[in-house]
Amino acid sequence: NVEWKNMTDSSIVGCQLGATGGQALVAQGKRLVVRNNTAVDMGCKGFSIDGGDLTTLERGEILVENNHIERFSQWVRTYNPGLGWAGVGNTYRGNVVRDGPHTAMQGGGNDNVFDGNTIDRLAYEVDDTGAWYAGRSWAKRNNTLINNLFSNVQNLVKTYLGAPSVQAIYNDDQLSDNTFINNTFVNCHCGLFIGGGRRHVARGNKFINTTTPVHVDDRGLNWQKEYCQAPDGHFWTELQSLKYTQPPYSAHYPELLSIDHPCVPVHNVIEGNTFCGSDSGKFTDFTAAQAASWNLTLTNNVEKPEDCGAAPRLVLV
Repeated sequence: NVEWKNMTDSSIVGCQLGATGGQALVAQGKRLVVRNNTAVDMGCKGFSIDGGDLTTLERGEILVENNHIERFSQWVRTYNPGLGWAGVGNTYRGNVVRDGPHTAMQGGGNDNVFDGNTIDRLAYEVDDTGAWYAGRSWAKRNNTLINNLFSNVQNLVKTYLGAPSVQAIYNDDQLSDNTFINNTFVNCHCGLFIGGGRRHVARGNKFINTTTPVHVDDRGLNWQKEYCQAPDGHFWTELQSLKYTQPPYSAHYPELLSIDHPCVPVHNVIEGNTFCGSDSGKFTDFTAAQAASWNLTLTNNVEKPEDCGAAPRLVLV
C-alpha cells in the first residue's frame, strides 16, 4: 500500500491499509511518525520499520504508535511478521498485532522500546518461533519491552519436526542484554525464552496459564559453542566489524569490553515476577544448580494461584 524509503520528518496517520497480497507499509528513515493506522488482511507482512544506524548508533527516532495490524501472513505463512523492525532508537507503543500463523514482531537492532503493545493469537501453525523474536547477536542489544500483553501464543496445529514449542518473547541463539519489565503473559506456551544469552533483566512480569514462564539454556557450552569462541566465532567477528573496543560501542556498551565466560549465560537477572497455571507449578525449566553455575540471579519470583482464578482465558475481539 505505502512505501517510504529515505524519508525524514514525515507522518502517516489515520490511514486504512491492508487488503493486499504483499505488505501494508514500508517506512525507512528518520523521525517518522506512524500513528492510528489500521492494516487488515495482508498476504505477507504488515509493517516494515527501519531507522537508525547500527554502525554509528545514530538513532532513527521513529514512533510507531496506536496502530492495529491483523490477519497478516495469510499467503506466505512464515517469516512475514505483523511488524518487522530494524535499526536503532525507535519506539513501538500501544499497537495491537494479532492473528498471524508465525511471528508478530520480528527483527533486530539496538536501543529500541516496545511499550504497551498487545500481541494476541500468534504462532499457531509453527514451532520454534516467538511472537516477539530477535536472535543470534551480541552487538544488537539494549532493547526494552515494558507493559506489553502477550496472549494466546500457542501452537494449535500438529507439527512434524521437533516439539511444538513457541515463545511469547524469544531471545534466540545467545542474543543478549535486553530488558523485560511489567509484561503480562496469558495462555502462552513459553513466556520468556533466553536461548543462551547473557545480561538480560526480567522484572515485575506476570505469567498466567503459561506452561513454562521462563526458559534459560546454555547452548553456548554445547551445540552452539563455535559461535561464542574467540577470536573467530560469529559473535566476536560481528563485534570486531563494528570496532566495539572504540566509540561509539565502547562508550555506549562498556560491558562489551569485559566479556567474561563468553559461552556461559551469565549475569541474567530474573526477579520479582509472579506466575500461575504453569506446568507442575514450576516457574523455570532449569535447576538451582544450573542457575548458580551461570551466575544467574533468581529471586522473589512468587506463585499466585489467585491470578489464574481471577483472569479468564483471554481472547481479544
